[in-house]
Amino acid sequence: MKYKRLIMLFLMTVLLVVIYLCIPQKENNKTQKEKKEVLKTCKEEKLSDDWETEKICISDIKFVRVSEKEIDITWSDQKNPYVDTYYLMRRKPNENKWKQVGQLQSDHNIQDRELTLADILKEDTVQQYEYRIDVSVTDTKKYKPVEGNSIYASNLLICIDPGHFSGKNKIVDADGSSYSEGNATLILAKNLEEKLRLSYGITCILTRTTDDITLGGYTNDSLDEGHISLRGRYAQGSDLFLSLHTNANQDNANGYATDKQPISINKTLVFVNAVAYEDNRMLHLANAIGSYLTEVNYNMQVSESEKFQSIESKEEVKKWSDEYNDQLNVPGTVCVRWGEHGDYYGVLRGAATVNVPGLIIEHGFHTIPEIRKLVLTGELLEKWADADARGIAEGYELMKKEGD
Repeated sequence: MKYKRLIMLFLMTVLLVVIYLCIPQKENNKTQKEKKEVLKTCKEEKLSDDWETEKICISDIKFVRVSEKEIDITWSDQKNPYVDTYYLMRRKPNENKWKQVGQLQSDHNIQDRELTLADILKEDTVQQYEYRIDVSVTDTKKYKPVEGNSIYASNLLICIDPGHFSGKNKIVDADGSSYSEGNATLILAKNLEEKLRLSYGITCILTRTTDDITLGGYTNDSLDEGHISLRGRYAQGSDLFLSLHTNANQDNANGYATDKQPISINKTLVFVNAVAYEDNRMLHLANAIGSYLTEVNYNMQVSESEKFQSIESKEEVKKWSDEYNDQLNVPGTVCVRWGEHGDYYGVLRGAATVNVPGLIIEHGFHTIPEIRKLVLTGELLEKWADADARGIAEGYELMKKEGD
């Protein structure tokens, strides 16, 4: 009996020892398995990191219209260390297939330079293209070439004349707000330039970019009172001259105070010069601008007429008069005004002298209080600029670049 107890005690002791030794061993196996999984994952991640490539693209491109037959595409050299070759690609806006029209070898150095590839056009007719820069890379294991942003560019050059100068044709309302045609037209011109450049790839030059204007040594009043044709002459070499204005009426027209005219007087007038008068494309362009501006004014509730009287030929162009200008409830249209030496308006006569088609755009009457208020908020000027840009694009059959 005694031996049986000893044997049982011995067996129990052995069993406990075995259990004690086995349990840690199982936990160790589990721990080792987990460690193997972790190591495997890390190895896979490291392998993935080793094979992950950096994407290289050129997205900061700009265009420069050099001449009727040359468009330069420029970008910075910040990607030079990773790029082997740059390729200038182009296509027409309504096409799918891209064509390579130039290439440039990278020197792999960053020196804050502007790199350039030129597209030499075969013809000097108005052309619009979409451009981008593609690349090949120095190490395909580290870098991956991808498409960057594209831009529209054209060989079209437009001269914009922000009518008058700061403070000209100033009206101060009872609430203290102050409107000046010369101030409004400068903001309008800058808005238009930006829209034409970014949306349609059109290059513009402005007769002034500041409150004052100086041409040929004449400034502001001295320019406009005796040498105003210099504004139009500034367009020499351009495809189109645009003089931007807001309209006015005779004193106390229609029995209303001069600067408190009803919105029923409002109409968009587009004057053409002698060169544009003989050009059907320019007449179509004038129609388009006038129609879009009329739509804006009607929708903004500063005009009672939603119709612009488009013309089909030069024979239908209206001869302007004070009576028509101030008449209530009549549509706007394309106009001419002749003087003793051709075009009555000096800016249009100056443009005609250098053989450039020219337009004066009377966007709306600043003698209407509601128009002055909307101009001062900036809302109406923004919409007018968009209407002008749309009309120009339609006249030249250009497409709009939508936002990326």
